[in-house]
Amino acid sequence: MEYFRLHEGSIKSAHNNARRHCADFKNQKQSVAYAMTTQTEKAHIEYQNRLLAIVGVVRFLLRQGLAFRGHDESKNSRNKGNFLEMLEWYAQRCKDAADVLFDNAPGNHQMTCHEIQKQLVQACAEKTIEVMMNELGDGQFSLLVDESHDASIKEQMIVILRFLNKQGETLERLLCVEHVVDTTSASLKRSLDKVFATHNLSMSRLRGQG
Repeated sequence: MEYFRLHEGSIKSAHNNARRHCADFKNQKQSVAYAMTTQTEKAHIEYQNRLLAIVGVVRFLLRQGLAFRGHDESKNSRNKGNFLEMLEWYAQRCKDAADVLFDNAPGNHQMTCHEIQKQLVQACAEKTIEVMMNELGDGQFSLLVDESHDASIKEQMIVILRFLNKQGETLERLLCVEHVVDTTSASLKRSLDKVFATHNLSMSRLRGQG
């Protein structure tokens, strides 16, 4: 026993320090790597929950054709616009969402700024067009085109596809809204050529226009 005590030495001896280090190594919950991995997984889950809540609001507003922005979006505003107001309403009724939205989210990761809203809307538009193109497939289609100027007096060309789906139903789908310099036939033709190229459409499949 005397030899064992001599080998172990004092509390701060090399032997006892090595034994403690070994115990700490076996206890992964105390390791820096474990702490970093846990924090990363937690942040990933919070980000996913935050994204699902925000995308849900974006999809609802798009489906209903409602505006996103408000005239006064400050914290003290009584009406911050549909997007922020609906997100706050949702957070008040869902604790999982409340835990990851607004002030509970990292300052640079709240995902409520105007640019993020535009990017999410664009992503929804691209996914919608992808579904539309799958519905159309290699079939023939008609084209409905109209133009009007918006509130800023910019000319906008609306392009609608009309086609039969695989069930024989007639569908009309809004394909895009394109800004045009003027409404001359040459200008509209150039814009249509751009739309056809963007969505891989062929004039040989066009069977009518209006």
